[in-house]
Amino acid sequence: MFQYAVVKETLQHCEIGPYTGYGIRAMKVSSSGSEEVAFVSDVSCEQAFVEQLAALCTQLQLYPCHLYDVVLDAIS
Repeated sequence: MFQYAVVKETLQHCEIGPYTGYGIRAMKVSSSGSEEVAFVSDVSCEQAFVEQLAALCTQLQLYPCHLYDVVLDAIS
């Protein structure tokens, strides 16, 4: 099973300075534990948007190899 979680990040941009962004972490969960299998940083500054996207990825059991493409489609 794959579980997607929102990761709050403090990031730095040369023109705007520090800001808070949210990424998505993909975890493979099994009876023996869990391990991170994918991560996309700085998806959006809107926490609710990233939470909805992560929940949808978990609900649909998205394969982590597709996470980056799904994020690109969602923000386009």
